[in-house]
Amino acid sequence: MIYIVISTLISYLLGSINTAVIVSKKRFGKDIRNEGSGNAGATNTLRIFGKKAAAFVFAADFIKGLIAVMIAKLLVSFFSAPYETILVAGFFAQLGHCFPVFFKFKGGKGVATAAGAAAGAATGAAATAVPPMTISTAPVSTVEPLATGTAVTTPE
Repeated sequence: MIYIVISTLISYLLGSINTAVIVSKKRFGKDIRNEGSGNAGATNTLRIFGKKAAAFVFAADFIKGLIAVMIAKLLVSFFSAPYETILVAGFFAQLGHCFPVFFKFKGGKGVATAAGAAAGAATGAAATAVPPMTISTAPVSTVEPLATGTAVTTPE
């Protein structure tokens, strides 16, 4: 049980590091949440700040989801934590992106973070579902990508 709590905290805090907000403020002097669609993610970054900034944001968000799951996998491998630790990590990394504690709980949709978490957790055929699910959930609300990320990271 303690490993699930540790994984939850680490993953949520990691997910709360919202790259779009950081890039928009540091590089462009604007808050992405006040521009375009108001979402703090790669798609709005692309619309407002261009391809380079969006590619960086997408990659960083993908990687934070992947790292959260890989940390959980280490807990499972080396400390015999329950497998659910991995699923919890992916979910809470995405939840942290959507509702970041560091940015007044106003984040993005979590699509790239969910894709990174799914890529880290999924094996075999499930990994091939990540790109189409990421593309298909990008234009919808925060709740649907959360459900998609959870569904894709469910064990085979």
